[in-house]
Amino acid sequence: FVVEAAAGTGKTTALVARIAGLVCDAGVDIAHVVAASFTERASGEIVLRLRAELERRRAGSSPAERRRAEAAIQHLEEARIGTLHGVATALLRERPIEAGLEPDFVVLGEPEARALRARALREWLGVALRRGAPGVARFLRRPAKWGDDDPVTRLEGVFERVAEHRDLRTPWTRALGRDRERDIDVLVGEVGALGALAAAPGAGDDALPRLFRTFEHWHAQLALREAHAPRDHDALEVELPRLLGNAKDYGWKAKGRGKSYADGVPLAGVLARRDALRAHLSALESDASADLASLVREELAEPLATYDALKTSAGALDFLDIGMRLLALLETSADAR
Repeated sequence: FVVEAAAGTGKTTALVARIAGLVCDAGVDIAHVVAASFTERASGEIVLRLRAELERRRAGSSPAERRRAEAAIQHLEEARIGTLHGVATALLRERPIEAGLEPDFVVLGEPEARALRARALREWLGVALRRGAPGVARFLRRPAKWGDDDPVTRLEGVFERVAEHRDLRTPWTRALGRDRERDIDVLVGEVGALGALAAAPGAGDDALPRLFRTFEHWHAQLALREAHAPRDHDALEVELPRLLGNAKDYGWKAKGRGKSYADGVPLAGVLARRDALRAHLSALESDASADLASLVREELAEPLATYDALKTSAGALDFLDIGMRLLALLETSADAR
């Protein structure tokens, strides 16, 4: 059964009543009970309320119920009642060899595990950048969205998320892959073509030509840069979507115009090209982020392996390891199950 309910609606009461019923009515051995919670406080509450319920049952009318309640009270500590990690750790300590663990393995607290992950990442990062890690290199070019944290700190945050979900091993799909540079080149051309319309005879000086002048200026600056260095697609991946910021201020309504943008230039065609560019810039922004996430996740598999090696050398597990190791043990050992 899965029971989902808000706080204070009786989940623990129902759980305690079910355990007491299994023990006192169905004759289940209390040592065969597992009740796992998320917090020490919750598990302690379960133990206290279960003992009170068993005490109540010990005064029941049925001799069998009284006998079973008495036995359960005497052996209550044999029940597996605790936090998820506490219960899992206890089971692994019973069968460390079957689980492929050192018998005296230690469980890292979150601060210790985080420090070990930071060490693994920083040892890898310098080598990876010298050797070539295109995903991380692209990531470090991204500006901060919130606050003024440095790129390496942001990468550490990403590494924490990847480590937190390392049990999910399904490969991610690359959104751009080898087409990324070609797509960026096409967008640069679209921006330049619309920018050229800013100077069209009769274009006027309202919002739409001002938007196009922004494009024209950006494209001219890019041409100056590329006269002295090859095209930097990693930088353009960040710069191009920023042109969308101009859409928030002007250039997308085109109010007050007739059917022409400029002399001999129909407005409908210009608006269609402008809207297509906006859609392409938005697609680049989302697709490039998704593509980058997939690539960075692939590259961070290496420091994750280093982190695992550091734990193994120390005979240590973190909280996620406990669940993964217990799952593997229960899948492979009928005796453990």
